[in-house]
Amino acid sequence: MASVTFEDFRTGLDRRKSQEVSDLRSLQECKNAYVTTGYAVAKRPGLANLHNATALDTTLKGLYIQDRKLITATHAAGYTIPPALAGYGINPPINATLNVIICGNPDDAADPILRVWHLSSFNRKLYVVVEYVSNTIRHFYGSLLELQATSPIATPISDTNCPNTKSVAVSSSKVFAIGTNATGQAYVKYSATEDPTDWSSPDDASGALGLPVGLESGDDDDIVAVGTYRGDLLAFMTNNIQLWKTDPDPTQIVLDTVIDNAYITFTDSQAPIGQDSVFLNDGGFFAAGQLLFTDRMDTGDIGSQITSVVGPKIKADAIANEPVAAHWAALNQYLCAIKDEIFVLSASTSTQLQAWSQYVLPTGFVVESITTFREFCFLKITNTSGSYIYSFNPEKTIDDTFAGSTSAIDVHIQSAYQSLGAEGRWKKIYGMDALFTGTANVQHRWDARTPSEKTTAISLSSDTRAGPMIPVELMTTEVSFDITKNDDAAFTLNGLTYYFQPLGEF
Repeated sequence: MASVTFEDFRTGLDRRKSQEVSDLRSLQECKNAYVTTGYAVAKRPGLANLHNATALDTTLKGLYIQDRKLITATHAAGYTIPPALAGYGINPPINATLNVIICGNPDDAADPILRVWHLSSFNRKLYVVVEYVSNTIRHFYGSLLELQATSPIATPISDTNCPNTKSVAVSSSKVFAIGTNATGQAYVKYSATEDPTDWSSPDDASGALGLPVGLESGDDDDIVAVGTYRGDLLAFMTNNIQLWKTDPDPTQIVLDTVIDNAYITFTDSQAPIGQDSVFLNDGGFFAAGQLLFTDRMDTGDIGSQITSVVGPKIKADAIANEPVAAHWAALNQYLCAIKDEIFVLSASTSTQLQAWSQYVLPTGFVVESITTFREFCFLKITNTSGSYIYSFNPEKTIDDTFAGSTSAIDVHIQSAYQSLGAEGRWKKIYGMDALFTGTANVQHRWDARTPSEKTTAISLSSDTRAGPMIPVELMTTEVSFDITKNDDAAFTLNGLTYYFQPLGEF
């Protein structure tokens, strides 16, 4: 009797090929699970609600961590004080108080914040970019206490050359931002060194113009976003990406590389992973570093495995729900949320792991912001009952929703059709053994022409090799496993072994 064991799933979710010809290490479905550095597939951590039934004030927008404090923003004093936080990651190391900064529109104090485009630390203070419902954008800078003050309320940066655009990046002790293109040309503006409130100082700040990124574009391109790569500046144009070597001295800032036919669509989809920076456009996920410094253009298409999965989600939800991304150090993952789904890239240089998976959140969830600190990942999520702060808890195997209710995490792991080492030959499959940590239901598909047909589900637990062989009883040329789990318990797929008898050609 022959046998084949599947125990290496390092490719993760991969739809580049048809399920009839996909390789042994890829999966057709990897929902609510991720690939570990040991190439197993583990159920994702559960979402823990950090303040139960008490929703946040509806004017609070955005989420960021500074000095082990969670921070959100509102447009005016008079908001409802947020409830104290409690749960995984809170006290210690993150403070139990959700701090609120007040970033009001100086032209209309009643204009609510629509979105916080940027919130980061610069020289131990906060640099904040907010857009109001009126579509006005303003930049703020100050300490947490300064931005929390109610009398007087903090005012935006007053320098007339501050561009007040939505995308900014910090490099070489300067803040860089999209220029306004008021002269019909594309520029990236930058602040004075170590002073992000000064955008006008001669020989230090950009003044009225800035870096002439438009001169380096063959087309009539606009500057869409800025970011960083290994400490230098990325300028995302309409049809190219430029890398500028930055320096505190503006005369030393020079263009390094231009990659044509590369672009970003969603500003907040940028996040680092390892030494690279991943971002999202209408065509899927790409890696800036691989585009800039490899000889093969296809290496930059880091999200090609899931283009057919993320594409429909972009079309359905990305315009109304701006994608947001972050790097989570605990599992070395790039997380990008589009409304109620998170696309996850798990990576490890030492094990050559680069695997995508897909987290599907409870019905009605909309992810507004993601922020991380070491092994902790916090999300600001809105549902039908309001907005709440959640954290991914590795010890939790079910999702909190609100008011003490929970939602099961639906795990779905499905392989492509595999010929068990003998293409086009009949096999009589007698049985299988499962190498599980935990319990899950297993079904099998046997004909790629009718992929919806499956065997009856059986529940398997732990390592079944110590007991009788699990019967499968299929006569087929190919087989696909389909594993599902929907309960409050942990689970890891470590491997599957099939026992069969080769029978010959048709």
